Amino acid sequence: MRRETACFFADMDVSALRDSLVALDIDGTLGAHDCEELAPEVLLQVSVLVTNGNRVRLVSNNTDSERARRLAARLGVEAVESPYRKPDIRALGDIPVPLQEQPLVVIGDKVLTDGLFAKRLGAKFYKVAIVRSKDDPWSVRTHYIIDWLVRSFFQYTGPGSAG
Repeated sequence: MRRETACFFADMDVSALRDSLVALDIDGTLGAHDCEELAPEVLLQVSVLVTNGNRVRLVSNNTDSERARRLAARLGVEAVESPYRKPDIRALGDIPVPLQEQPLVVIGDKVLTDGLFAKRLGAKFYKVAIVRSKDDPWSVRTHYIIDWLVRSFFQYTGPGSAG
């Protein structure tokens, strides 16, 4: 079976995603590593997710929780603050009882963190293309290379549709 190339989050069709708890990665998914500004297309995508009744939580392994809070405030979503990091399921934070029955979705750029996180949660995983920058630190570039090497061992939902 041929695996399609993942599209960027900004190009993903999220219109069919409804009434789910969506764990959304930041770095490499919404923007380049340590981004402060998000493209208008990204803002629109998140708006569509929220409008469709999804509860969106930014879940990042980046240690800059203040930045995650700023981005979440701009997007009108929650930022999870947790001492745990993906793929540990506790990185999603507490899930209120009424939400525990909602479908779980993880959208991210790396199979080793986001994909494994989704698998451990029993969530649907949408792998998106990585948003990169020429200023990405070597440690980030190294993670991308390792992720690229192991991604063929993981299955993920194809690009372009979120349903």
